[in-house]
Amino acid sequence: MALTLTGSGGVFTRLGKIFGMMSDVRTHMSDIETEITDIQSAYAAADSWMVASLVAAKEARIAQAGGVMNDLRAIATDTLVEMCWADSQTGTSGILPTKTLDNALLYLIRDMDAAVASVNLNTSSVGSPALGAGNTGTGKLVVSVEPTNLPTPNVATMGNVRAEKLEVRCIQDAQGRAILSGAETFEIRGLAAYDNLDRRFPAGSGVRQQINCVSASIDSGGMGQNLLRNSDFENFTTANTADYFTTVTGTAGTHFGQETTTFLRGASAFKMIGDGSVLAKVRQQLGSTAGTPAQIQAGRLYVLAVWIRHSSGSGAGNVRIKLEDSAGTAISGTTIDTTSAVGTSFTHKTIVFRAPNVLPSAVYVSIEQSTALAVAGVMYMDELCLVEMVQIAAGGCGVTMFAGATDWVIDDRISVKTDNDGLGLFVVYFDIAFNMYEKGLFLPQAASETINDNLIS
Repeated sequence: MALTLTGSGGVFTRLGKIFGMMSDVRTHMSDIETEITDIQSAYAAADSWMVASLVAAKEARIAQAGGVMNDLRAIATDTLVEMCWADSQTGTSGILPTKTLDNALLYLIRDMDAAVASVNLNTSSVGSPALGAGNTGTGKLVVSVEPTNLPTPNVATMGNVRAEKLEVRCIQDAQGRAILSGAETFEIRGLAAYDNLDRRFPAGSGVRQQINCVSASIDSGGMGQNLLRNSDFENFTTANTADYFTTVTGTAGTHFGQETTTFLRGASAFKMIGDGSVLAKVRQQLGSTAGTPAQIQAGRLYVLAVWIRHSSGSGAGNVRIKLEDSAGTAISGTTIDTTSAVGTSFTHKTIVFRAPNVLPSAVYVSIEQSTALAVAGVMYMDELCLVEMVQIAAGGCGVTMFAGATDWVIDDRISVKTDNDGLGLFVVYFDIAFNMYEKGLFLPQAASETINDNLIS
């Protein structure tokens, strides 16, 4: 037996009726605000005392009108939990260890996956970061609305990301020597948040969170830090062979090597040298004392980043940076490709990816000439970083700040707009009723959904 999703007695049919009344109540709450404002506008300032009691009590009166929202949330919770509990006794989507909302939500999601069922999706997006006027630092901000694979893998974007403007501001720099250069402290701030049952929900995230800048000079870190080792390419104990990187193909000094003239930070970089034929390759193993002891975790959200530029020589060829298994097969979605079109100034290139739920037994970060660089063609790389992104909430966007050629200083800032079209009504009302944003849970969603939003009525 499978959970009945739609039709007579279906969980979405029942929740649709509850959410339909929630929608009506939310509209009524907004109407009260509009009508009180309309009454107030009919009085001149000298006469405003006549309606002062109503205006002063506006929020209380709106809250009274919305009092039934708590009842609706309670019956929605009971409906979901009890239906999932009953189905779990004979169904095929696992068990409910206890009658809790979180267990019921996971049960519903698994059941929908098994039935290839979906709701209309909410599409989230990220705008281009805007630098603060007068910034000193020249690093980069990366923000992603891609969800982790755990515990709900079949979702392309986070459906409950708040549509807001985030500001990321430097609050501690390295000038006082209290922290390392390239590890400056930033504070993330979002717009005001409201309670889930408030008529203005969803608004901002209300986030106020600190993160550290990421630099390759800090090795083998944890969440929000560089996982690689010597990926600032400062250490070459053996000439032209970067420490903790092993050679797969090519000859050190001929096809790749140390660069001490053209670099972004520190005093050294790594270069791939073209001869028109050899596909040179080096790589670093994760979870290894010979490489880096740090390793990626299944299902989590990462960003691979590098500062890279080309020489002024011949333009043919391509340099590829990726995560791969021991056989050299790329882990899907982890590849950065760079040709001479990148230009002769350092450019920050990134790829955000979800680590697969089943990882290879060995994982490497590789740098290779996937198409041989032409004779006299050189690609310079610095500040290669692999970072687990920090999320502002379990269902919120991932954020990483990277160091550039010039360090950040206090009050440097970057703002970025996250957006959400809010078109998936079941996604919206599951968040209102069940707080999906804070839980980091996502219903299976699709542009051609099988469970129609018109059930919310």
